[in-house]
Amino acid sequence: MRHSNTIPSSPSQRTGCFFLQSSGCLFKHKIFLVFSAETPHRHRAVGGLLGADDKDYRDFGNAVFADLVIDLFVSRVGFGLQGVVNNFVSGLILLAERPIKVGDWVQVGQHEGIVKRISVRSTEIKTFSRASVIVPNSELISNSVVNWVHKDRSGRIEIAIGVAYGSDVQQVRDILLQCAADHQNVLRAPEPHVLFRDFGDSALLFELRCFVANVDARLQIASDIRFAIDEAFRQADITIPFPQRDLHITDAGDLVQAVSRTSAKASSSA
Repeated sequence: MRHSNTIPSSPSQRTGCFFLQSSGCLFKHKIFLVFSAETPHRHRAVGGLLGADDKDYRDFGNAVFADLVIDLFVSRVGFGLQGVVNNFVSGLILLAERPIKVGDWVQVGQHEGIVKRISVRSTEIKTFSRASVIVPNSELISNSVVNWVHKDRSGRIEIAIGVAYGSDVQQVRDILLQCAADHQNVLRAPEPHVLFRDFGDSALLFELRCFVANVDARLQIASDIRFAIDEAFRQADITIPFPQRDLHITDAGDLVQAVSRTSAKASSSA
C-alpha cells in the first residue's frame, strides 16, 4: 500500500494533529492522531496509516498499541532482571574459576568469616560472631576480596610493641625472637625476625613477625606470644610505657595568678 504524508488540511482537525513514530520491532511506520474538533466532547481520536481506509486504521492502531505495550513490558522486565542475571553469571564464574571455596577464610568489605555456601545467586559467609552474611555474587566478582587461605593455609603474624626509652634494644630483640621460637605452632622457616620500626613519642617501637602453618589459628597464636612477651619483659625489668607528654612552664607567675583567680571565683560562688 502506498502511503501519503499529507497532513489533514481541515482547520478543525489540523488544530490537534501530531505525528507519532513507532519504536517497536513489528512496525516502523509513521502514524498520526487527529483530535477532531467537530466531535461533541472534542476528545475522540482517530488514528491509522496515512492514506488507508477505516479497517486499516483499526488494524494498524491495534498492532502498534500491542507493539508498544510489549516493548514497554520487555524493557521493564529486562531492567528488573538485570541484577538477577548479573548475580547468576557471577555465580557461574565463582564455581568455574574457584577464587573462593567453601571453608575459606575471606574478608569482603567490613565482613570477615568462613565461606559456608556458594550458590548461583549469592554466597553465605559465617562471621566469627556466628552471624550469617549473604553476599551477592556480583560483589565478589567486581570488588576486592581477601582470601587468607587461597593457595595454602600458612600466614604471617605481626605483633607490634613499644618499650621505654633507655631500654637495651638488643635484649628486647632477643626476647621477642625467643618468645616466637618457644611457641610450637610458629614455623622455623621462614624464621621469625624483629624490626625496629621507629622512635615513637613515648616508646621505642618494635615489630615481631613470624609465620604459622595454619592461618586460622593466627589470632590465638598471637595472643599466646603476647602473654609470653609480657612475662619475659617483667623478668628482664623492661618497661612497656603508656602514652605521656611533658609540659614545660616558662613563667610560673602567670600560672599562679590564674589558679588564684579560679580559686577565688569558686569560693565566692559557693
